[in-house]
Amino acid sequence: MTVPQSNEIHQQWGSTITEYPKFYSNTSLSGNSEAPVDETDRAIGRDVALRTIEQICMMDHSSIEEPCNTELVNYITLEQLRCISKLARCPGELDNFALPRLVAGCVTLMVSIKPSPFHYEYGYLCFRIIVIAINTCLLKHGRDSTEPLRIPTYFPNNYLTDLWTETAILLKAELAGYSEVFFEKTDMRSGPRTAPYLEALRLDVLLALLHDNQKNFTILLKEANSLGLSGLMYVLLKFVEKNKADMSEEQYQERFLIPYTRIFYRYRLFVPDFPFELDTEVDL
Repeated sequence: MTVPQSNEIHQQWGSTITEYPKFYSNTSLSGNSEAPVDETDRAIGRDVALRTIEQICMMDHSSIEEPCNTELVNYITLEQLRCISKLARCPGELDNFALPRLVAGCVTLMVSIKPSPFHYEYGYLCFRIIVIAINTCLLKHGRDSTEPLRIPTYFPNNYLTDLWTETAILLKAELAGYSEVFFEKTDMRSGPRTAPYLEALRLDVLLALLHDNQKNFTILLKEANSLGLSGLMYVLLKFVEKNKADMSEEQYQERFLIPYTRIFYRYRLFVPDFPFELDTEVDL
């Protein structure tokens, strides 16, 4: 039975998918980046974002199928998630996102959104933070993780486009055999050319969420076209490949390979026009 999807603004979760994607298009966000920002407001927003990131990282994922029982889910507000999203657009702040537990916490929050994690802006912002965190984890731990994360400026008014571009460049080199990103690490200890431990990201739950909500995911790819997903697709692919040896071929196909393939090809249809993004997707 299909759950009816209301178009009304939810008090906690915000606008619906019929409205919020236009605010997260690449054109809209680029325009916002050019607007002057009050430094006092920026400082307050930064403090809120950093405290919220810490709260999300502390979430208990042991009962991820029933996240509404977790008190943290009830007081991570939409405005707090907006503050985190805005923080990522500021140069010098990306080190705050290189946290596997931030990915896992946002996955837990996404599970709590009904009828679909993408139906409301809240769920989309959780996904947006997940993508930013995965990209920063790849860059931070795919290089020398003891050094501050620095992103070259390709687009002066769109720092996140610089992040997508730099991640795509790193992955293209990795896929061509010119770099080493190892996924055998069992923790996140510092070291050059290491990558996030896959289980820490709760990728099994994220893959299932994306597969179960393909229709809304496709709408976002078309309309909120400001995310570079090559990093996410790469990490999901490595996760899928890693699980092949642990189950029968039939189980592997049904649980991992088919869901990943469906999600991947939807993204291939609507790859945003970021440098190296399409080239990297072709190589995956």
